[in-house]
Amino acid sequence: MLKMMYSVLSEKKQAELQWLKDQKIYASCEDFTDWMSEDGKTFTFESTEKTRFGMIVDNDAALAIKLRHSKVTQTEYRKK
Repeated sequence: MLKMMYSVLSEKKQAELQWLKDQKIYASCEDFTDWMSEDGKTFTFESTEKTRFGMIVDNDAALAIKLRHSKVTQTEYRKK
């Protein structure tokens, strides 16, 4: 099992939620304002509204997410 996080533009939130539902992946999400530039190294004065998704998935679902999104953060999920 893997913990995964990624973000999409807020305009694409509903489409992403529908895709996740079709894949039988039930993720949590939160809206946030991104002040970083596209390279992720500098701040900009123009903000971008995005939605962050987080989920715990098996390896098959993780592969589907990685094929759909290029910038995905993942770690091993360990129960306490």
